Amino acid sequence: MDARPPALLQLPLDEQARAEARQHLAAAGVDGAYTVLCPFGGGPIDGHDKHWPAFGDFARQLQRAGHTLVLCPGPDELTTARSGYDGLHVIPGLGLAAYAALIEGARQMVSNDTGPGHIAAAVGTPLLSVLGPTPVAKWRPWGPQVRVLSGWPQWPSVDAALKAFETLPPRG
Repeated sequence: MDARPPALLQLPLDEQARAEARQHLAAAGVDGAYTVLCPFGGGPIDGHDKHWPAFGDFARQLQRAGHTLVLCPGPDELTTARSGYDGLHVIPGLGLAAYAALIEGARQMVSNDTGPGHIAAAVGTPLLSVLGPTPVAKWRPWGPQVRVLSGWPQWPSVDAALKAFETLPPRG
């Protein structure tokens, strides 16, 4: 039995979800190409935090380079999104289908070890997955458009992440 998933995963989305995503983007002032960031993540893994400590610095570098950045926090992540990521377009309260459609429409995505990164892989969005203590072989997102940047016990640097981000094949 081959434990490796297929080379291409596909998550079909309907037009209603896409329309809802477009409405939320417009309401947040996003017009044109955008990059989704997901600096959030669930609980610890093997007692270690799964949140890349340099995500805020990385986001500021992308902002300086002119990227339009979108965050879609869950209810428990809203305070962090609004206080730790100034100047980003924050779109809270999306349902799963609309969030998946928003990710599908993104030029690219950068994520911690979290479900939205797997959604990006499934909808074909170029993804940089920054992993720390997560066992990469077991939990990484899969797909030809996915780049995984990992290092443990040392997290990847902002420079390494920026270089990896540049290798993503941007959509649109």
